[in-house]
Amino acid sequence: MSSREQIIPTKAMVQQLKIKKLSSVRGHALLKKKVDALNSHYRRLQREIKEEKFQMLDMLRDSYWSIAVSQRSISTDMSALLQQSVTKIPTSYIISSVQNIAGVRLPQLELGKDQNANEFTANLGGGAMVLRQASEKWQACLQQMVKVSSIQACYVALEDVILQTNRRVNALEYVIIPALEDNIKYIEEVLEEEEREGFFKMKMVSNKKAKEAEEAGINLEEVEAQKKTGLVVIETPQNKPNPDDDLF
Repeated sequence: MSSREQIIPTKAMVQQLKIKKLSSVRGHALLKKKVDALNSHYRRLQREIKEEKFQMLDMLRDSYWSIAVSQRSISTDMSALLQQSVTKIPTSYIISSVQNIAGVRLPQLELGKDQNANEFTANLGGGAMVLRQASEKWQACLQQMVKVSSIQACYVALEDVILQTNRRVNALEYVIIPALEDNIKYIEEVLEEEEREGFFKMKMVSNKKAKEAEEAGINLEEVEAQKKTGLVVIETPQNKPNPDDDLF
């Protein structure tokens, strides 16, 4: 709640606070819609990440099994041959991009592959086919791991944005808008009290004038009528003619 000492109880201040309240209410409604959209996407990511993780575990199991099968199919020592085939230029890389969801920039990861890279199948004899199948399974597994990492990154980033947006929504709903309403109510009560005091003072002045006019024998209704015509003649004890006065 804002300090009452900083509030000047005037009609202009009331109008200014009402404009602020209207802006706060509109901002609150927009943020609520944003939170609803983000929560919908957040729940979808929760379901998706569970499904993709289970699928990744199955693919890892198959990939490790394919390595064991390929090692049994190849009679030569595969470790030395694989070390010789490793190049300095990576054949797979991560492509990073940004996805916009309800005005929120979320990271997006994809796996890129060098199409010109040659598969290692030299001097393997009949085990080349088995090794190629194992390589394909590991490539698919790597693709799945990158996909899970991308979903996980979006999930964490979206969770942080939702928490921040919820704080802003709660601040508007429970702090800012109630404070503005309280200040508006306070100023309106002060203005109404001042208006009643002003009316009471005017009534007292009017009654006092009527009493003085009655004591002086003045008809206020005739005076008001004469004011409308522009001719005002008021006889008071001071200016009332005296028959004993010698006028000529």
